[in-house]
Amino acid sequence: MLSIAEIIQVEKAKVARRQPSEEDLRRIPLERPGKVFGRFSDPKQIQESLQSMAEFATLVRLARQDGFHTELSPEEVESRLGALQRGDPDAVRYWVDGQLIVDLRDLGISGRLGPDKRPALAELMADLSRGEAPDVTGVIYLSSEGLSRLSRDQDRVVGYQLLKLMKEANCRVRTPYNILNARIDADWKELAEGFEDAARESRHLQEKHFGPKIRGKALKGEHVGIQVPPGFIIEIKGYKSNGAFIFGKWLPYPPHADVDIKILEEYVRQQGSKYKAAQALRGLVFPFFAPEVKWMETRSSLRNCLKNDHGYIITPEVIDGLAGQLALVGIWKWADIFIENNHPAIVPVDLFSEAYALHNQRGGKPRGRAAYHEPLDWDGLLWCLNHETPRHISGHSSNGTWVCDRDYHNGIGPLCLKIDHRIISQPLTTEFLKCLDLRSYAREVFDELQTRSMTVEAEEAMRKHQETQLRNRLTSLENYLGSADPELEESYRRQIKQVKADLRALQQKPPPTPITVADINRVQHFLENLEDEWQKLSSGLRNRLLKLLVDRVEIVHERGHIQAKVIWKIGFKQKIDIKWEAGCSAKERRWTNEQDNLLRTLWPTSTREILLDAFHERNWRGIISRARNLGLMRKVRLYPPHWEPWTPSDDARLAELYVMDTPVDVIAAELGRSISAVVDRAHLLKINRPGEARFLKRKLVWEVLNFYGLEAVSP
Repeated sequence: MLSIAEIIQVEKAKVARRQPSEEDLRRIPLERPGKVFGRFSDPKQIQESLQSMAEFATLVRLARQDGFHTELSPEEVESRLGALQRGDPDAVRYWVDGQLIVDLRDLGISGRLGPDKRPALAELMADLSRGEAPDVTGVIYLSSEGLSRLSRDQDRVVGYQLLKLMKEANCRVRTPYNILNARIDADWKELAEGFEDAARESRHLQEKHFGPKIRGKALKGEHVGIQVPPGFIIEIKGYKSNGAFIFGKWLPYPPHADVDIKILEEYVRQQGSKYKAAQALRGLVFPFFAPEVKWMETRSSLRNCLKNDHGYIITPEVIDGLAGQLALVGIWKWADIFIENNHPAIVPVDLFSEAYALHNQRGGKPRGRAAYHEPLDWDGLLWCLNHETPRHISGHSSNGTWVCDRDYHNGIGPLCLKIDHRIISQPLTTEFLKCLDLRSYAREVFDELQTRSMTVEAEEAMRKHQETQLRNRLTSLENYLGSADPELEESYRRQIKQVKADLRALQQKPPPTPITVADINRVQHFLENLEDEWQKLSSGLRNRLLKLLVDRVEIVHERGHIQAKVIWKIGFKQKIDIKWEAGCSAKERRWTNEQDNLLRTLWPTSTREILLDAFHERNWRGIISRARNLGLMRKVRLYPPHWEPWTPSDDARLAELYVMDTPVDVIAAELGRSISAVVDRAHLLKINRPGEARFLKRKLVWEVLNFYGLEAVSP
């Protein structure tokens, strides 16, 4: 039986600009530069690790086999590597030849260090940060050690920065055994696991060789390499023979300690809300370290924070971390070691205790596993243009909202957008389906499916052949184990791990399903009746089809008005102006403290007309609801003189109409009541109105202009 997912795969071939498949994403992009990247942790390895050095020449040979044009011969590469091994001061560590770049500048530099200490890594990250440009590195060639050559950062900061940059730049990772692309979910997980393995291995080696020494320093309450929280610097006890610092305990740093106190005070004032505290503290920053302690920039936890021209920005994450940071009151914590009064406290104990209690409070029962929700239609396609650079609009499928809130989460601005998803999705989907007509493709799809039905056996045979090849390679590698060379032994184990992963992925891949005549007829019916069949598809499948045909949707918004430009992958564009009655949702409009104070003053004695005039952007129902939430009492008559009580027949008719798709204004007109009266009565009687029907109370209208070309024309 043919699934909907397979139908979509058939349709992909009919679209001018296709969504790339996994095969496309793993294809080596010969139109972009390739980079051979090399790194060792110790300078001695350059002379001693002969096999690893020789593998760089193998990577150049592999790049040539992949199709990269370069005049570098294997002999020339081996000659340059030989000069490096001999310690020749004129040896070249970086060269560009044709489409290939060889960068060995990080040889002999620890992978635990960041880009500020590694020139090759810094250049790679700066290159990838330019996105998917024609001159940006398209594939990184790594030796069999894999991602540990890129980073062994134990804090995982550099690894995940690289992952994000590689995904944005559509950059592949190429080893002698596989090709990975972070844009593929499975590859992202594998790459992330690779960085995690490198970090764990680095920590394990450090603990193995330096563990007892580090624990001894930790028992004294002295710095052992962990990130230093804001408010402290490290005491320098002396210097090693190579000029490195000998660190002691942490010392208060007043410019940051004063900020810590202000943060915790606001955190307590906001009753443990890190987001509200961050908004209240906007404009306050941790100042940059003074020149005499500039070396703290790479050792403080602030190195991971956002910056502006004045210092480190206070984000909700920073606030959350400080509220549980025992070091602020002089307690040293490392692993299972706790030392009280180890260093001077920098915040009052009472203040920290109150903040700590709010930070650790737990309400209700423990959380279980999060429920899965299908993505919203258009999820991943919407971009907000209300910023200097476009930003993705997130789809929150659990509560059905579109949200643009990066500034809010970073503590540097308010919510940009939070709106019911149907306000955007309904007009976009309606216009999308009007323009989409797949009936003309029905015959072609029919022929394609018939052809595919005859290739199922061939695909299954190819799959069995690949599985046999992987099993043979696994057996061969396992026979190599037992080498006296530890480095060679580790290389074989890494290869075995990769082959097992490839074999497991192949075995888990579902076999091709035979296609029947009933399946083909079902496909024809789907294509010829797309508008009727659309809502029968799951949200995930609808979203996949949208991404096959639509490149992006650019959103410009203000209260009550949205301009959406739908850009199709074939160059067709739609400009849709959406307007609705703003202020009907608490998600979109919140009462300010000033409005609450005004309502407290006016509510007891003012008439309805005065209140509506004072809050002209709100309706009567919203004013009543806010007064109830504030616990305000009213001394004037709440109902007009002609008001009559609800009768049983009124209630029965209300219940009949309210659960249907009848707009609220129509119900109000039939019953001779106001809209607010209808809604309040239904709430009192606990009549549940379907979600779609509730949405109909908004007066949502839109205009559309379809056009080709790059420039929009005003309607």
